[in-house]
Amino acid sequence: MASWDHQLLAAVLTDENPSARFERAERAGITYNQFGSPEVKAIWSRVKTHYERLNNYGHIPSVQTLAEWYPSLELAKPVENFDDLCEKVKDGYMRRRLDKYLTEAITGLHTDPAAVAAT
Repeated sequence: MASWDHQLLAAVLTDENPSARFERAERAGITYNQFGSPEVKAIWSRVKTHYERLNNYGHIPSVQTLAEWYPSLELAKPVENFDDLCEKVKDGYMRRRLDKYLTEAITGLHTDPAAVAAT
């Protein structure tokens, strides 16, 4: 089954109005750095750059254009609604960050427990 990252990307790109869906994702707080998949992170960043072009602002590249840029691109069929996908991506990002900080804290307990406690 495709990751939540892939499903959210597909939900935006295959929507009847992908630009409006992209804007909605951004209003929900979705940014490229929240994706765990390097592929989705790169594609989302490229979509945002395309969307923000000064000479043609507000348009998402077509799936065909993205397939030219990313030949291995396969769009997943979303199994959750859009708002839930946004939350799942944000939750995944938060879990990865917390895991990183907790791992650093546990490692630091052995070398400098006072610094870990202060943090």
